Amino acid sequence: MAIQNQVKGTLPKVSIITPSYNQALFLEQAIQSVLEQDYSNIEYIIIDGGSTDGSVDIIRKYDSHLAYWVSEPDRGQYDAQNKGLRCMTGNIWAWMNADDAYLPGAISQAVEWLNQHSNHEIVYADCMNVDENGRYLCPIYTRDFNYAAMLTGSGMVPTGSTFFRRKVVDQIGEFDETLHYVGDIDYLFRAGEICKFGHVPEMWSLYRIHPDARTWDREQSAKRAVEFVRVYERFWSRSGLSPRIGYLKAQSLAKVYLYAAHLASRVDQRSLCLDYVIKSLGMGVPALRPRLLRLVIYLMLGKKVDDSIQKFRSTKAKE
Repeated sequence: MAIQNQVKGTLPKVSIITPSYNQALFLEQAIQSVLEQDYSNIEYIIIDGGSTDGSVDIIRKYDSHLAYWVSEPDRGQYDAQNKGLRCMTGNIWAWMNADDAYLPGAISQAVEWLNQHSNHEIVYADCMNVDENGRYLCPIYTRDFNYAAMLTGSGMVPTGSTFFRRKVVDQIGEFDETLHYVGDIDYLFRAGEICKFGHVPEMWSLYRIHPDARTWDREQSAKRAVEFVRVYERFWSRSGLSPRIGYLKAQSLAKVYLYAAHLASRVDQRSLCLDYVIKSLGMGVPALRPRLLRLVIYLMLGKKVDDSIQKFRSTKAKE
């Protein structure tokens, strides 16, 4: 029997948490993508950070379909997600950001897979990048979970397409509320140490790329750089790490320092950029040469020259 046709009482309860703050432009699509799933036993929780853009009116519109919602000032996305974790009652949980959305059938497929793989705590699938108008940009195909690849920045786990058993919270705790940009990466790092991940080659979510998204906000790049470095350095500084991943430390830090240098260059933070480039080279492993070359050009000639070169390369690529 297909899982969506089973009696609700026999289905595992799935708690979906949506943290939101001033995302009225996209929030309703996110809500509808949860409520229109072909899975009946959903506990939907929305934690709004005190939005002033009409988001609360949208949430009230769906009040009767929500298990819980609140709109009040918070300390950021991961504070909001922890609030959701503390009030959820589901056997399985996930979070769906207010500017993203599920694709049809995502929840029922995730539950069915977890039911068939009782030795796995986490399952994830692929996602589709869309723009602010919902137009498809490109699919993001992931691969079977590889902890080493994730630690070195090449093993992506799309959080909008990821579902967790409840016991994951009991095993690794809540999100780090002192983080504001990469708390999901920190959480997956911790989960990867003790949890078994499964991958389903299906599209489960839409990941929206738009100017106001924190991931793509150029003005926040330097802050993201510092946070990326903090998470990686903290992870590798812990004692008792398994030998199966310990050998990756230099490679992992070399890559994150170089990526942080790139983020710093986006907002013309040359001193910070130089510091991270030096740290990357100091790890004693080959850095990503194209990115390193670009950063050297930026450090030597400045942002205007670097921007001109990148604009020329972009124009030539389109020809």
